Amino acid sequence: MASFPNQRTVTIHKPPYEKNFVQVEIYEWQEAFATLTKSSFGLYLYCCGNKDGFKLELSSAAVQNALHISDSSYRRAVEELLEKGYFMQRTTTKYDFY
Repeated sequence: MASFPNQRTVTIHKPPYEKNFVQVEIYEWQEAFATLTKSSFGLYLYCCGNKDGFKLELSSAAVQNALHISDSSYRRAVEELLEKGYFMQRTTTKYDFY
């Protein structure tokens, strides 16, 4: 590992996760972080906590509770994820998450 001036070395100590994890590549979450509002990024990470192909029954109340956001913040987050292509709407009640 290369070392540079003013660089810190951080050793990560985390247990392996079999459940309650987030699945996302580093470049994906960094792009989302750079382009989404706080609530939208929270909803993005909430969705990333599921495996490929999983059908999440997305509950506004559950998301609001988990992220400590209001109903209006939740609704704006859904709209932003739609606008930026993270959500693709198939029907009025069915979405795909990318």
